[in-house]
Amino acid sequence: QLCINHANEKLQQKFTRDIFQSVQQEYTSEGIDLCEVQFVDNSPVLNLLEGRTGLINLLNEECIRPKGSDSGFVNKVYANSTSSSCSKQGASPLIRNRRYTREEFAVRHYAGVVVYNANQIVHKNMDSLPTNIIDCAITSSNFIIQTKFQELKNQQSGGRGSLVQNTVWTKFKTQLKTLMDNLDQTKTWYVRCINPNATKTPGVLDLPYALSQLRYSGVLSAVTMSRSSFPNTLSFSETWERYLIIASKKDLMTSKKRTGITSFFQRSSSLSEDDVERNQAIRLLEALLPEFESSLLVQRTDNKVYDNKAPFVCGKTRVYFRAGALEYLESERISVYDRYATVIQSRARRNFAAKLYDELRVHPPSHKRRGLSLKWWSSVSTMLQRFTVKVVDTFFLFPWRQVLKMQRTAVRFFFVRD
Repeated sequence: QLCINHANEKLQQKFTRDIFQSVQQEYTSEGIDLCEVQFVDNSPVLNLLEGRTGLINLLNEECIRPKGSDSGFVNKVYANSTSSSCSKQGASPLIRNRRYTREEFAVRHYAGVVVYNANQIVHKNMDSLPTNIIDCAITSSNFIIQTKFQELKNQQSGGRGSLVQNTVWTKFKTQLKTLMDNLDQTKTWYVRCINPNATKTPGVLDLPYALSQLRYSGVLSAVTMSRSSFPNTLSFSETWERYLIIASKKDLMTSKKRTGITSFFQRSSSLSEDDVERNQAIRLLEALLPEFESSLLVQRTDNKVYDNKAPFVCGKTRVYFRAGALEYLESERISVYDRYATVIQSRARRNFAAKLYDELRVHPPSHKRRGLSLKWWSSVSTMLQRFTVKVVDTFFLFPWRQVLKMQRTAVRFFFVRD
């Protein structure tokens, strides 16, 4: 159970680093003010497990001690918890309770408090075979068995360092570190599994129990972060090249008066190229997103209005869009392309019709054939119109109400009378 919770803490640390810390560091480097999001930091728990005086080292020390015992390991855990680095960062995740036995201790994990029973923990952590079994396997006629058990005997007789490396928790820590290194090289997607109730009863949803899992796993904090942050980003030049087609000259001049930026299309000698691109992006986006700016202003309790929900924020190198702003710009861009496509199609159809007209003027069709085709088509269309009108009139003018009334009368006459 300690190994399982150790792995869960490492995964939770990666989740916290990917979702919260990396975003806050990026916004800080870009000079963007983001509201403070409270999230559970499990660094004290990992320090309690992996620190210099953590549970792993204390358990390994108790394993190599001649008279190591389970109660001695628990005593060392309580003795070193006050002087460890995790206690200096705040409240220690190690919980003390007088009701616990001499072999029990509790750790406050990110998902809640877990009480551990250290009975036979030293023996289980050793994971060593008796010497007589190893000697018997070495005498085997199978070369693979003989070689592997000889290596195992050499490791067990290698001294204190080899004994520490061969403990279960130490090997698990090494494998876990390799796994986390591999995960750091990938683009991670997270799937959170929520237990509906603690009793594993089907069809029962314990709302406080499910909510506590969402809170401790960081899902609620992640939702808060995503709502207050900017999920979409573009560079200044890409924003200018992609959405300039939407803005009109009138909108740009209005944005120029509002922002006070004088050099829009002209490059100023006092501004660098990055500053010019940034000013262009600000002017363009303020011209394209006026309704977002007016509708997303928030009034605080001190009657001061601050722009906490601005549709975009320009950092030092990129433009950050709030959820919905970039989708709005993309829809407007597609609408502009649709209008231009309609104009292009109409011009192409006009040219095609003009070309066909010129060909008909040079080579007109015979009057007899043209008159026959027009007469035939007019007769067919007239017949279809008359047939449609007749069918519709027949359906709607048919006395359905009288028929139903007669049917109800007949039924009442035959079946209802005495």
